[in-house]
Amino acid sequence: MSTRATFDPQEVEFMSEETMIKIVPLYDMDRIDLITGSIGPFTANESIAEVPLWIAMTLRKKGKCRVIQPDWLKAIQLRDTFEKEVASVSFAAGDDFEDQHLIRAKIEDIENFRHDKMKMGLRRISAVDGPMFGFVLNNISAMEINRNREFVCTSLHNLRQIDGANEEEEDEEEDEQANEEQDDDDN
Repeated sequence: MSTRATFDPQEVEFMSEETMIKIVPLYDMDRIDLITGSIGPFTANESIAEVPLWIAMTLRKKGKCRVIQPDWLKAIQLRDTFEKEVASVSFAAGDDFEDQHLIRAKIEDIENFRHDKMKMGLRRISAVDGPMFGFVLNNISAMEINRNREFVCTSLHNLRQIDGANEEEEDEEEDEQANEEQDDDDN
């Protein structure tokens, strides 16, 4: 069970391979039906086809197509994108505020306290006999949820596994006791 909010580099690369790009086929091919849709038909050097990146990479590796450079990957477009990023620096008015260092420290204290509350809530869940489905956290921000999501989800998953193992042990003990009582009754 994975409830991660982030992806590792290999997963991001895999997902990006579904990006549609244009190619010039160097061979003739009939239409192919894929799970995500159809591609083709191709006519060598006469048509431009839009295909997922993974197909373009495979065909190019085999010498069966030429990839058309996407506009967003041209030098002028990349330069324009960079200039827009530089011009629109994220809003930060820290210099305008009094006691900005104290404010940052207090915000960090609040975040750390809330993180500790999450840990305490998880400890309470693990100490309860029987099912406990959660704990209350008031006024938590989306950033704090995202920062702690993997930790909390992994902890809850591990607690569920431990609880399941404990239930199996209890069931086995009850079965053994019932068998012993049955054996005593038979004798």
